[in-house]
Amino acid sequence: SADLVIQFLALLASSCIAIILFGRCGEVKRSKSTCYPIPAQVALRLLATGASETATQARNVQHPMGYAKLGSFCVRCLLWRDLEGHHCSVCQRCVVHFDHHCGVLGRCIV
Repeated sequence: SADLVIQFLALLASSCIAIILFGRCGEVKRSKSTCYPIPAQVALRLLATGASETATQARNVQHPMGYAKLGSFCVRCLLWRDLEGHHCSVCQRCVVHFDHHCGVLGRCIV
């Protein structure tokens, strides 16, 4: 009976680690709906200075009036994320419900 409990807990722990390591929970995926429309000020800055300067100096763009569903536009990832999204400076991705980047597991924790 005790061996069965230990085996069950080991399987449960292994499953949780697999989900943490191989799952992409919270990562904002690139698609037409998350990349477009590109805000005019971001497009103009991209044309004028290039992507590297845009990412380091510009601020994120808030949603246009009447489009609260879009959230904010990340100038580093060049995509729309919802209001609870955050750009991870370590893995260079936008993540929804971001808590922190774990150095041990090498990924964002949501």
